[in-house]
Amino acid sequence: MFVLLALPLQLVAQDKEAKLNHHDCQFLDLGTFGGPVSYFSNGFDGILNGRGTAVGWADTSTPDPFPAFPFNPDGFVSHAFQWQKGILTDLGTLPGGVSSQALWITANGLIAGNSQNGEIDPLFPGWGEFRAVLWKDGKIVDLGTMEGGYESFVGNVNSRGQVVGLAMNTIPDPFNINGLGFFPNAVARVSLEARCHA
Repeated sequence: MFVLLALPLQLVAQDKEAKLNHHDCQFLDLGTFGGPVSYFSNGFDGILNGRGTAVGWADTSTPDPFPAFPFNPDGFVSHAFQWQKGILTDLGTLPGGVSSQALWITANGLIAGNSQNGEIDPLFPGWGEFRAVLWKDGKIVDLGTMEGGYESFVGNVNSRGQVVGLAMNTIPDPFNINGLGFFPNAVARVSLEARCHA
């Protein structure tokens, strides 16, 4: 009798353990804006918040107007996106900009990334200028540059709207230890911290 009781209890325990160890996984193609590829960054850290909103950037079908220095290796213009509940939303670019990318989203929905602004960096002809940006409530905010530089790049953002990254200045750096070897006449030595009040 004890054996008969023990057997159903063991089966119930095994079933419960199987349910605890089972994870429902679903792979989704988030899509593009007509081009071949969409992207994520940061090793997947910061691209998805607890509300199920993911951020990244996706190709359009438009060829990149900077063929010598394309935004993505595939040579297409890309726009930052927000994906939530099956809807891919184009976050756009700064006025005049061509491509943008969303790199980080906070728990309360602030999105940090980079956008071209439609200008050419005079220190590096043919290179479209980048600006660190913050998207809040669907609006893009240019976080600018520091010390007269032409470029800034975002790292990440917290829920208070404090953004960290780097900004270029115009001081030549013959050693260029900052990892941005394609900016021979500029150096990244300053941190960009900006607060968005909207």
